[in-house]
Amino acid sequence: VGAHDEIFQGQVPVLVGCDVESTYTYLLKQVEHRDTTSWGMHLLELSDQGMKLDHTIADGGKGLRSGQREAWPDVPCRGDVFHPLYDLGKVVRFLKNRAEATSEIVEKLEVKMEKAKKKSLGTRYSRLLGHATREATKALQLKDDILTLSDWLKKDILSVTGANLNSRRELLDFVIDELKSREVQCSHKIRPVRRLLELQGDDLLCFVEDLDAELQHLSEVHAIDIYYVRQLFELQGISNKENHYWKLSADLHRKIGVQFYELWEAINDLIKGTVRASSIVENLNSRLRNYFFLRKTLGNGYL
Repeated sequence: VGAHDEIFQGQVPVLVGCDVESTYTYLLKQVEHRDTTSWGMHLLELSDQGMKLDHTIADGGKGLRSGQREAWPDVPCRGDVFHPLYDLGKVVRFLKNRAEATSEIVEKLEVKMEKAKKKSLGTRYSRLLGHATREATKALQLKDDILTLSDWLKKDILSVTGANLNSRRELLDFVIDELKSREVQCSHKIRPVRRLLELQGDDLLCFVEDLDAELQHLSEVHAIDIYYVRQLFELQGISNKENHYWKLSADLHRKIGVQFYELWEAINDLIKGTVRASSIVENLNSRLRNYFFLRKTLGNGYL
């Protein structure tokens, strides 16, 4: 599995590719443009050297993705779950700050209102206060709604443990629809995230298809109903500090029998081996950035 990304040395792009298992860096090239041609040419060079990947993971870069389609039409490029979660998190923080700011305005107007009342001038601020209160209520509600949708995306849809592909697809469509219905309240922040989820939804959920297939395989190998296999799988997404965890664990142990721990280990290995993000290449870029900052003249020879 390869992780692809771009980093910039000043205004000059550098194409980066890493193997997520070994962290081997197979691509590190400074180019003039990060377009389809540049990516395609360097990926074809890797093919000539014997590079064969099952799939890659990357953000939504157009040149990166179209270049891979041209060079490696049979290698899927999956979505990186980090970016939509990070972007939606930024929206939540923005809305939280806005909600706090509107609440502060209400508080200040309330203080002025009280002072004005003592002088029999309370009507001076009543209209402003009413409008500010309505805006603060709307801002707080929007923040709470987007925070809830963000939590669902993180903990139920793009998490490793969770429902099957069809259920997650339905949940993702629901989140997209709910974001769209609230765009009018903060279009410049919500719309880009909604569009990202809309355009990359299938790519983001590719890892779930693999999980479903592997869980079905474990069910057949161990001759255990897929229902119990999935329950054991979802159990690993629950904190063992919760009473519910131990109650469900004991119940499954009783139903599955002697194969419980063997199946547990197999599912645990499956979870550890599931890759959803290009974190390894982001990590490499963060290390390279220090060198790029100190040595402005780095070229392909050094890379």
